[in-house]
Amino acid sequence: MAKEKSIFDKIKKQNGEAFAKAIRNYDGGIFEIPNILEIVKYAGRNAEVIIPFLRTLKQPEAEEQGVYEDPIRLLKKAGYNAFIVDTVEKKNSIADYYSKNPLTGRDEHICTLKDPQRHITYHVIHCIKEGAQNLNRADFAGKEMREDEYGTSVISIQILRTGGFIKITNRYNHTIDGCDNTFNSNPDNIIPGLSASLKRFFGVDFSVAEVRIPNGFSYQNGRIIKYHEEQRNIYFGDGFYVQNGKVIELNKDSEIMVGNMIINLKTRDVIDPAGTSDWRDIVIRDEIKNKKLQVKVSDGCKVLLADGQEVLKIRDSKMISFTTRRERVLSDFQGFLRDDKFIEEFIAPNLKEMPYNALEYCPNLRYAYIPECESIGHSFLVTAPDFKADMPKLNAKGIFYFAGYLINMSGRNRKMVNARTDDAFASLLEKELEGKTVRIEKEGNVERLIVNDIPLLTAKYNKIVGVHLVETTSLDNLDRNIFPHWIESITFDNVTHLPDGFFNSTIYDNLKHFSAKKMRVIGKENLAWNIETLELPAVEKIGESSIREFKGQRLDLPNLVEVGDDFLTTLSSANVEVYAPNLRNVLRTEDSDSRFSQFCSNAQLNVQNSKIVSYLLNRTDLKDTPLKVLLMQQFNKAKDIKIKRSSYPKKDVYLIDGKEVLTVRNNKVQKVCLNETPRVSSGVLQNFEELEEISLPDTKELKSFNIRNCPKLEIVSAPHLEKVGDNCLINLEKTERLLLPLLKETGHFSLCEMPKLAVLSAENLTVTGEGFLYETDNLRHMYTPNLKNRLQILKKHKNYRLILRDMDTKNSKKDKKPVSYFRALLYKDGPKH
Repeated sequence: MAKEKSIFDKIKKQNGEAFAKAIRNYDGGIFEIPNILEIVKYAGRNAEVIIPFLRTLKQPEAEEQGVYEDPIRLLKKAGYNAFIVDTVEKKNSIADYYSKNPLTGRDEHICTLKDPQRHITYHVIHCIKEGAQNLNRADFAGKEMREDEYGTSVISIQILRTGGFIKITNRYNHTIDGCDNTFNSNPDNIIPGLSASLKRFFGVDFSVAEVRIPNGFSYQNGRIIKYHEEQRNIYFGDGFYVQNGKVIELNKDSEIMVGNMIINLKTRDVIDPAGTSDWRDIVIRDEIKNKKLQVKVSDGCKVLLADGQEVLKIRDSKMISFTTRRERVLSDFQGFLRDDKFIEEFIAPNLKEMPYNALEYCPNLRYAYIPECESIGHSFLVTAPDFKADMPKLNAKGIFYFAGYLINMSGRNRKMVNARTDDAFASLLEKELEGKTVRIEKEGNVERLIVNDIPLLTAKYNKIVGVHLVETTSLDNLDRNIFPHWIESITFDNVTHLPDGFFNSTIYDNLKHFSAKKMRVIGKENLAWNIETLELPAVEKIGESSIREFKGQRLDLPNLVEVGDDFLTTLSSANVEVYAPNLRNVLRTEDSDSRFSQFCSNAQLNVQNSKIVSYLLNRTDLKDTPLKVLLMQQFNKAKDIKIKRSSYPKKDVYLIDGKEVLTVRNNKVQKVCLNETPRVSSGVLQNFEELEEISLPDTKELKSFNIRNCPKLEIVSAPHLEKVGDNCLINLEKTERLLLPLLKETGHFSLCEMPKLAVLSAENLTVTGEGFLYETDNLRHMYTPNLKNRLQILKKHKNYRLILRDMDTKNSKKDKKPVSYFRALLYKDGPKH
C-alpha cells in the first residue's frame, strides 16, 4: 500500500492531482506498471482518455507463435504491393499517389517525402493497394475516415531503427486526426502475423497495444506523448518536442513553445525544429525584433509581451491570440495564420489592409479586431459558430462580413469578395445583388442575407447552407463545384434545365432541399441521395440515376412524363406517396437489364398513363402472358391507378380506382383479383409458380386451362362462378379448400390433382366431366348435394367412407331412402380400409 501511495504522490506532483486520482479510482493496478512515472511524464494532465491504453501495459505481450513468413509476402496477401525503402528515390516514388484536399486545397503529401533521412533513421515499407491509382480523392471529400478505402490504399509502415516505436501513415496525411496511427499502428490489423514478421525481418522490437491510443497521443520508447502538432515526424507537446523517439525539453527560463516554434526570450530568435519554412516564424520574429521580451501568466495562459505590449497569448504551448500594431504588414504575412487550428483571436488595431489568405481556414477563430482596415483580400473563411469580425471602417463603407464573404452593399454595383478563393460563386451572387436592397438578419447561429425580401443566402455557424437564386436562368456554363459543398438547400426561380451531373451527390452529399419551379429537365446523375423535399411542379423528364433516394413523405411531380433507370430506387418509408399522374415511360440504357434496380420502391405511386404499368409488369413473370393482356385492358380503362411499393419484402400492390387487382412480390405474381370480369378466356390463369391467391368476385365462367399449374396457390375465391371448362383448377399442390356456392358444371379433368384438398363445397354442382376429383387423396369433406353422379364418383375415391358424412337429409328425402342405405351400398362395394 505504501508503494502505491508513493507512486500516487509522485504522479500527483508530476501530472496533477486529477490525473493521479483518475488512475486510482479506475484501476489502482496501473500504479504497479514498471516505470509508470516515466511512461506518463509527457502524457498531459487528463488521465481518463489514456486509461484504457495504460491498462494494456499491465498485460505481458502475448507469445508470438506460428511459422515465420516474409512481410512482403504477407502484405501481398493483404492486397498490397509493398517494397522496402532503402534509397531516396524509393522513398519518394509514392509521391504521385498523394493529392490535395479538394475542399481546402491543402497538400496531403506525407512528411516522409520531405525528410531526406527518413529511410536512414527508420525501417520503411511503402505499401500500395491494388487499384489505388483509380481512387478519386474528390469522391471522399468531406467524409474522410482514417481507415476508409482511399486512406488505406497507400500506407507507409515506419519502425524506428533503435526500436520502441512504430507508425503507419495513410493517404490523408493531416486532413483528419491520427493519420500517423492508421490501423492503430498495429501491423496485425493489416494482416495477422505481420507484427512478428516485421520484428524478425528487421531485427528490431516495438510495442503494439491492442487498444487504440487516443488521437493527440503517441507511444514512443515506453512513453505516452501528448502532442498538439506533428511536423515531419517531430511531435510538439506542452514545453517539449519528440524527435526520433528522444524527448527534448525546453529551457523554462529562456524558451517558450508556440505551436511548432520555439521562441528564445534572450536572443529573440524563433526556431522551427521541423524546418517547415512556415511564414509564422518570420512574422513573429519581425514582431519581436529588437524588443524586450517578457512572459506573464493570465487566466491559465502565457502572454508574450514585447516592450510591454502583448504579441502572443499561448495556452498549453499553442498560440490562441496574435496581436500586431503595424499599419502595413510584411509581404510574408500572406497566409500567416492559414490552416491554424488553434488561433482564437486576431487583433490588429492599426492595420489598414488585410492581405490575401492571412486568416484562411481557422476553424477556432472567434474574433478579429481590425478597426482601421480599409481594404481586404481573400482572407476569411471561418467555421467557428460565434465568429465576429469587428471592422468599423469597412462597415462604414457598406462592406460587411457574411459567412466567409465580404459584401459591399454601397452603390448600385454590389461586390462580393469570397473569403476562400476568387471563385465564380461570388460573381454569380453579384448579379443577384445588383440594384437591389440588401440587409442581414441574424437569429441565433443562423444568418440570412436578404435581397428584396428574399433570403439570397442562409448561413449556419458561418457556413452558407442555403442559396436562393432569382436572376440566374442557366447553369450550362457554370462549374460543377460552384456552390459550397456543404450546401443543404438550393432554390432556383428561373432555371429550366439542370445539366448532367451538376449536383452530383459525391460533391453535394449534404443537399436535402431542392426547389426549381420552372425546371423542366433534370439531367442524369443529379440529386441522388439524402433529398428530403423536392419542389418540381414543371419537371417533365428526370435523367438516369437522378433522385435515386427520397427521404420525405410525399413527392409531387404532376408533369413528369419520363424518368431514367434508378429513379427513386430507395425511399425512406413505405408511407411515401409519389404523385406522377402523367408518367409514361422509364428510359432504358443498353446495360439496364443487367443493373436495373426496382423502380420507385417503398412508395405509393400515383400514375395516370398505363404505359408505365406495362413497363413495370414487363419486369415480372407476367411478361408476354394472356393475364397481362387482360390486366392492361383494365388499366387502360382506369380513371385512377396507384401502385403501393415496398422493398422488404420487395412487393408491389396495384390498385385500379381504389380496388386491388394485383400483387407482385420479387417480380413474381403473388395475388390476382379480376374485378368486373364475367368471363375469363382460356389460358389466362396458369403457370404462375409463386401465385398464392386468386380472387374472381364477378366471374361466372372460366374457359379451359385456367387456374392450373400454380404450385403455391392456396386461396381461390369465386363466389359467382357457375361454369368451369376443361383442365381448370388442376395441379394445385397447396390448395386445401374450395368453396364454390354457385358452381353448376365442370369440364373434363377439372378440380383434380390437388393432393392437399380437404374440403369441397359446391351445393349447386350438378354435372362434372371425366377425371373429377382425380388424385385428391386428402379430401375429407364434400358438400355437393345436387351432384347427379355423386355416388359413382365416391365409389372410386380413396376416402369415400369419410366423405359420406356430407350426404344430407335432402339426398335421402329425394330418393325416399335413408342415408344409411347409401352408406351400406358404398361400404359393400367400396374398397376395404
